[in-house]
Amino acid sequence: MPVIVDNRGFHRNEKQATMVDEISLAHVLREGNSFVRNGWSYGQALTHYLLEKGMVQGGKPRILEVGPGPGDLAAAAIPTLLEVGKDLSYTMLDIAPHLIAEQTRKTHKWRDRVRHVSGDAEKADKLVAGADLVICNEVLADFRTLDNIPKKRGGKPTGIAEKHPRNQQAWGLAWDMIEKYGLDVPRRLLDNPRMSFAINYGAIKFLEALDRVLPPGGAAYVSEFTSEYAKPVSLPGHTEYSISESHFEKTLTKLGFKWEKGGCNDFLGIKHNNKAVDIAQVNLWLMMKDDPYMGVPQEDDTTLLSGRQFYHEEIRHALTEFRRDPRKYTKLDRAVTPQEYDELRKKNGWDVERPQTLPVGADDFTYYLIRKPGPDVKLKELH
Repeated sequence: MPVIVDNRGFHRNEKQATMVDEISLAHVLREGNSFVRNGWSYGQALTHYLLEKGMVQGGKPRILEVGPGPGDLAAAAIPTLLEVGKDLSYTMLDIAPHLIAEQTRKTHKWRDRVRHVSGDAEKADKLVAGADLVICNEVLADFRTLDNIPKKRGGKPTGIAEKHPRNQQAWGLAWDMIEKYGLDVPRRLLDNPRMSFAINYGAIKFLEALDRVLPPGGAAYVSEFTSEYAKPVSLPGHTEYSISESHFEKTLTKLGFKWEKGGCNDFLGIKHNNKAVDIAQVNLWLMMKDDPYMGVPQEDDTTLLSGRQFYHEEIRHALTEFRRDPRKYTKLDRAVTPQEYDELRKKNGWDVERPQTLPVGADDFTYYLIRKPGPDVKLKELH
């Protein structure tokens, strides 16, 4: 793994206006559905939750969404807030041109309230004048990460050309940040001289920018998949890192924020026995059925693709082709129940048996409700 993992070039030059190449709860639950409480979409459920928690203050809130993806959350949040009398302004900050174009399309009807800004979230404070509420939903893992960090300043990393000036500079920045915020070294490293670790450098730089964007009493909602310490996740065209809960929380506290955290199912309310069909299975199978050059699995594989079947040569080939142009091959990109899938299959004439089911995945994502201290901070259970 490189010492500096920087996805900004990928998002500027390659990222398309689609989420089929990675999992996004806001996207697969972008429409009203049978999974989320009250039949809401993800964006509606989140917005109502933020209102319930007192995160949207005042009659004319300035809202900033960082990394809005294809604009699904904004398209649900804006009308929901207008319905309860919020005379809002909504700024969307993104670095990916294709996504900005899609965000513009989806929010066109509120164009008098919406502003689109192109730029780096780590420098949000230099791009927007301020915001009363900042939303950063499922995007922190894309920010810069410093990896292969020695377990002590000046120590020797594992398998890396430690004398390279760029690496030395990166590790120096990492250890500056570790010492500034009191970040801990993973316990598994203490007795293992051959191991190194990663820090979510960009996510912490974003928190520093957040501190400058929010006024006293301002609020932020941040969500992402988390783990004790940052771990890489390979995706088409780029690598993301889970957010270290330990490092993130120490930074929040050191910056003086008040915060609480939970799981996204707190506001989605998805029942654990309410599962969705495996979208990846459906799309790959339809792709291979439709394209004779892909090679179709054996006829007796009527239950689609089990986990181990993904190792078959024809499946690997199909995955490669799918990643080259996911929009071309995507027939299903939202969460549906097995019963809903059967209806779609009949309606569209899909010659595909019902695939395996999976949990929707809301429990895999952690959210933080963050407030900058001020006279109106009312969150419960704040640290």
